[in-house]
Amino acid sequence: ATATEKVLCQALGETLGLDEVSVDGDFFYDYGGHSLLMARFCARVRSLAPSLEIAMRTVYAAPSVRQLAAALDVVKAAEIPVAEYGPAHQPSALAWYGCGALQLAFYMAAGATAVAFAQISIEWQAAALASHLQLWARGVACVAAYFLGANALAVAARWLLLGRGCPATMPLWSMTYFRYWVVKQLTRSAPANLFIGTPPYNVFLRALGAQIGPGAIIASRDVPVVGDLLRVGPGAVIARRAILLGVKAVGNRLHFGHIEIGAGGYAGDASVLDIDTSIGDFGQLGHASCLASGQAVPAGKRYHGSPAQETTTNFRMADEIPCPRSRRVISSLVSLTSAALLAGAFEAASVSFGATVANTEVAGASSSFLGSAAAVLAPSLLVSLGLYFGTLAVGLLVVAVVPRLANLALKPGKLYRLYGFHHAMQRLVENASNSRMFNLLFGDSVFIDRYLRWVGWRIRGQCETGSRFGTVQKHDNPFLCTVGSGTVASDSLNFVNISLSSSAFRLGECRLGANNYLGNDIWFLAGSRVGDNCLIGTKTMMPIDGPMRENVGLLGSPAFEIPRSAARDKALIAALSKAERQKRLAAKTRHNLVTMALLLVSHWSVEFVTIYALALTAAVWGSGNFLAMAAASGAALVADLAILTLVDRASFGFRRMKPQIATVYDPAFWAVERYWKLSQNELETIFAGTPFSPFLLRLIGVKVGRRVFNDGCGMSERTLVEIGDGANLNAWGYLQSHSMEEGVFKSDIIRIGAGVSVGVGSLVLYGVELREGAILDADAFLMKGEVAPACSRWRGNPARMMGARATAPSRQAA
Repeated sequence: ATATEKVLCQALGETLGLDEVSVDGDFFYDYGGHSLLMARFCARVRSLAPSLEIAMRTVYAAPSVRQLAAALDVVKAAEIPVAEYGPAHQPSALAWYGCGALQLAFYMAAGATAVAFAQISIEWQAAALASHLQLWARGVACVAAYFLGANALAVAARWLLLGRGCPATMPLWSMTYFRYWVVKQLTRSAPANLFIGTPPYNVFLRALGAQIGPGAIIASRDVPVVGDLLRVGPGAVIARRAILLGVKAVGNRLHFGHIEIGAGGYAGDASVLDIDTSIGDFGQLGHASCLASGQAVPAGKRYHGSPAQETTTNFRMADEIPCPRSRRVISSLVSLTSAALLAGAFEAASVSFGATVANTEVAGASSSFLGSAAAVLAPSLLVSLGLYFGTLAVGLLVVAVVPRLANLALKPGKLYRLYGFHHAMQRLVENASNSRMFNLLFGDSVFIDRYLRWVGWRIRGQCETGSRFGTVQKHDNPFLCTVGSGTVASDSLNFVNISLSSSAFRLGECRLGANNYLGNDIWFLAGSRVGDNCLIGTKTMMPIDGPMRENVGLLGSPAFEIPRSAARDKALIAALSKAERQKRLAAKTRHNLVTMALLLVSHWSVEFVTIYALALTAAVWGSGNFLAMAAASGAALVADLAILTLVDRASFGFRRMKPQIATVYDPAFWAVERYWKLSQNELETIFAGTPFSPFLLRLIGVKVGRRVFNDGCGMSERTLVEIGDGANLNAWGYLQSHSMEEGVFKSDIIRIGAGVSVGVGSLVLYGVELREGAILDADAFLMKGEVAPACSRWRGNPARMMGARATAPSRQAA
């Protein structure tokens, strides 16, 4: 009946391969549509009528041609300022290679300094081996010297290299960028970051130039390096994994801007604040929400969603109770002192153990290099095996015993003051019960259920797929986490059991119902209003008020309802009989056991190479030879990178992945699981923001163009990612080339065009193409199958196109 209806009918018919479609037919129930198919439909609509502001949220809300046409004819663009960044900067080859050379020199200097400090401290402590008390005292002194010196160095570098900060732009790979990068490395590695969420961390941020009011809680380390750009008022709370970096990379430039949170303000868990944003006094930003650049939460208002919109939901659940300043001071002194004493004891034990091992190896050393190499081989093997597997055994005991003892002092629902005994016990429970290594080891197998029960989760039912939980799970208190029978979580499930105010906290139970499926990066808060049989999409904001959601799908931030599941996913699983599924599950478990063994061997080999290199150097040139020990440390790091890169490529048979659809019972999927487990390592992240990052990405299979800036963007399947020249990948971004709905694995290629910017905390799903010069804003979620036109701007969860620039940026210079 209208021009819009005609365009939609044409696009739907071409997408489905039909000559005619009904204007009243439901996309999902009548045509069997699913999210990937509808994303392709949206892309076709944009190509036919670029003026139509179509988005996935609108498609789900109006699931027929007639309804959608009516909605599109009245839709208006979001009234949020869209900044213009101008033409892209074109760095020269001299800037690119020169900056990389300077960064390499910094790594070498930092490594040499660390080796020198270690040598001096170990020799000084070793002189007191005859007295355990004196050895401990010297260990404490070395720990204190490192704590004070490293923090002081970070602060000094901040002011000497950058000076007073202000909103500005900075060309990538310039000398100014190099100075900023050095400060970033020093501040992010400063030991003060171990005290996130406590007053000593606030003191460190103030020293960096941030304006932090009294009583503020900052529980995130992702805050501006240039402290002048951050202002946090008295009594404000910044929750865990909140991202407020104060900087983003677009067009080969870093753009800096202020972030302000007023008195009593609140930024929820996993929230993102882009540059030039603010939360007024006693304003709130909900969990899994985002303030886009230029947005502000007025004083006393509550906002949620991405981009944020006004709501009545209260996210600051814990009450305020008196918490005198003396309590904070005493708690800080106790925390710092106890940490120094414990670290000093560990230092003393390490030096004593190292001296015993060194004496054994030196005693068998030969005058020749080959003789010494043979002599220290067996001791190094024994030491590395004992340390690695002994640490795992002790760690497995610690995650079960220590949290249970500490949890005896805690009760759910009771309000506790911060910085007291109960707060210390809760921090002990959280820190001791979350183990990245054990989640990686047992995840994506039948053993993850048993491990999580061992930690304290209450999990009902048995694992029917062998992939009930992924390799990343986190919680505040494992004894308050309940998962119903038949529920499956893809990966990165975060249970938030604690509610914080600036002076108190309260624990609550996270109860996840039965027969649910959860995508990636879900933050499940205590009291979330989700019952049984729900499909919860990736990056969905969990509702914490309103009716209980059951038998529906939820997607986006704020969450809206979608169909529970696609028929094709259920059909693939139903095609296998129960007996056949049990048979294949047993085979999958055997495959997973081999994968787990390979993981342990690969990690142990890294530790062995490091120990062997240092032991051989000490045997040949002596442990006091600074140059030799520094060279050995650098060689060990290069060897470790080579081992992990080789394991990464070998985990999939040195082949490139291909787009596929498979159930969790198919051997093709088991091979991908093995790749996931063996390809995860932390060493490559130390090169974020350097020319070495794209080089390493090429080594592990990513198709990377020239002069790509990667500030810490993650990738799930590297050989399914293509990145064009001059792309900017911001921190905490993620390129996920697969999904796992209903136990069905689907993957496809992600193509990032030349000059594209992937925003801070954003996520791109499989089958997406971001064409030249496109910009994905902070925290945006670009759903599978979307095609972003050249120079287009995308924002939101799920992302919608906000417009496009008239001309494309010039291509990366040769």
